[in-house]
Amino acid sequence: MNRIELSRCCRLVVKVGTSQLTNARNHVDPEKMKAVAGQIARVRKSGREVLLVTSGAVGIGLGLTGKTEYPKGVSERQALAAMGQSQLMHMYETCFRPHALPIGQVLLTAQDLHARERYLNVRNTFLKLLELGAVPIVNENDTVSVDEIKFGDNDTLSANVALAAGADLLVLLTDTDGLFDNNPKLVKGARRIGEIKKIDDRVASLARGTDKVTAIGGMETKIAAARIATTAGVPVVIARGSDPDVLMDVLSGADIGTFFHPSARGLNQKERWIAHTRKKPGSITVDRGCRAAILKGASILPVGVTAAKGNFGKGDSIRVLDDRGIEIGTGLSNYNAMEFKTVMGRKKKEEIIHTDNFVLNENYEDSL
Repeated sequence: MNRIELSRCCRLVVKVGTSQLTNARNHVDPEKMKAVAGQIARVRKSGREVLLVTSGAVGIGLGLTGKTEYPKGVSERQALAAMGQSQLMHMYETCFRPHALPIGQVLLTAQDLHARERYLNVRNTFLKLLELGAVPIVNENDTVSVDEIKFGDNDTLSANVALAAGADLLVLLTDTDGLFDNNPKLVKGARRIGEIKKIDDRVASLARGTDKVTAIGGMETKIAAARIATTAGVPVVIARGSDPDVLMDVLSGADIGTFFHPSARGLNQKERWIAHTRKKPGSITVDRGCRAAILKGASILPVGVTAAKGNFGKGDSIRVLDDRGIEIGTGLSNYNAMEFKTVMGRKKKEEIIHTDNFVLNENYEDSL
């Protein structure tokens, strides 16, 4: 897919970060929210569906308390999110009402997408909201999220929403014109990179952290989100959110922001869930013979496994590494960690990971 083909996209996920919604005091700016709603309304009038992943709850909480500094403590962030989330949705409802667009709130934790049944329920909710003509507005459920069940940032959340909803495009709106060859805030003459065909270590090294007090991550998390989406076959554009027509410009194929080409292979819904949506609490290492069998499409048997790490359970997604420590892919384990250590290396014909539950890392064969 190239930029021109973006005009064919019918369902997109738009992620709006803190910097697109807040003012200099780190409080949410109603005028900026109106601008976001207006852009999404124009996309909807073009016959397309939109899901919005938004930050802003903590920023509103800061405003309600009169504070301007983002708290470091988890409990205070959760409290501010609880204070701000209902008002955030009320403000969005007010902004979308003039466009006759209803909204639907969806608050998620990573655990909601980890379990297959809950993942499918979330997907079905997205599809039903779109069928009803609503704009799903998604945010992490910060009030209850802890490290074990957090996405960590809304860039990662937006990539997972795009995969679950079957989106054709992910647009990450930020406060820069895209990815640059140097930090444009520090280096005069830094050049925007118009398109990236493959996210490799060189591209990842261009990412920089954020200097926005209420934001988490920065360009680094956007590159990570782009990697998730493009590997699954979803194109990604990172662009400046303050541009008044950025979404329609992206959909017209205009040379703005940074366009990340999707993988030609892509992944089906089950493969997306196995490889990207779920946390990976452990890994196994396989020998060269097992690696060769995997690349030919065989299941993983105990005899080829040389090591296991982590505290994973039966049915968890785990990383499969070769003898160099390079990730071959991800699969659903048929054993928990304790059971694994008792069967690995043995000549049993029971599959450790069945081939139908294994997803090959797209770039792995390039490492051979």
